[in-house]
Amino acid sequence: MKRLLKIILLIPFLLMGCNNGSEYDEVIDKVVEYHQSEWGYEPVEGTARDNADITVWDEGRYVRIRFIEPEGEESSKGTESFYEIVGDEIEWLKQYEGESLMSKKPDYQEQMGKEL
Repeated sequence: MKRLLKIILLIPFLLMGCNNGSEYDEVIDKVVEYHQSEWGYEPVEGTARDNADITVWDEGRYVRIRFIEPEGEESSKGTESFYEIVGDEIEWLKQYEGESLMSKKPDYQEQMGKEL
């Protein structure tokens, strides 16, 4: 019985060591936070990443984020924004600058919080 209790108590620590996240989590979270503060986006439910389509290029230098609006909303497809990470700064890219990234192979993609 004691052995079973020890195993049960160890499970949360073992799960913390199994990080299912991406190496780009930090930069993505930074861009999502920046986007929310600049544009005032608030998710309907869950986190902002749970309501987004995200693409990363050039080892985290460029990030595209498109928040997906709930069904029935005026803009159910959402709008996309492109960002460039320069040092510790996040710079919003004009649409034509961001769209040129779409032809490149992405380093990472996720949709609705799940890696593709």
